[in-house]
Amino acid sequence: ADPGLLEAALVHRSYTSEHPSVADNERMEFLGDAVLQLAVTDYLFANHPGLDEGEMAKVRAACVNRATLADIARELGLGSHLRIGLGETQSGGQDKDSILADGMEAVLAAVYLDSGYPTVRDVVLRLWQDLVDQKAFAPGKRDYKTRLQEVLAAIGIQPRYEVVGDGPD
Repeated sequence: ADPGLLEAALVHRSYTSEHPSVADNERMEFLGDAVLQLAVTDYLFANHPGLDEGEMAKVRAACVNRATLADIARELGLGSHLRIGLGETQSGGQDKDSILADGMEAVLAAVYLDSGYPTVRDVVLRLWQDLVDQKAFAPGKRDYKTRLQEVLAAIGIQPRYEVVGDGPD
């Protein structure tokens, strides 16, 4: 109903550095992340009663992450609608996982703000339900870091992590 919400959701921060009068979508990303996590958690809780808390957390983590958000954004063709700065455009920003994922979260926030939780939940389920159901049958199976930690803990070894460099946000 409010096209301004969708327009706001599609503005990446790189665009705002070139257009200072326009606000970026970062606040909407924050809200969209929470709405997405709630919708997936709500679905898991209601439809997979056999999963315990830890298993639900693993399924949610496997479904609500940058790679999955970016994949869904690509399926929707979201990248071509994002307003990004010239530098990001030249470096392929409309297909970067981080930018697509953030944009997807912001769009979910726009749907929530415009139409409320039941509507955004329906949107999330249309886009995520098959993946959530698939992951719910084998929670944590592809979470290699957690699996490694569990195996090492069973034999009394605690892994040590070392940061070897910095990357973008």
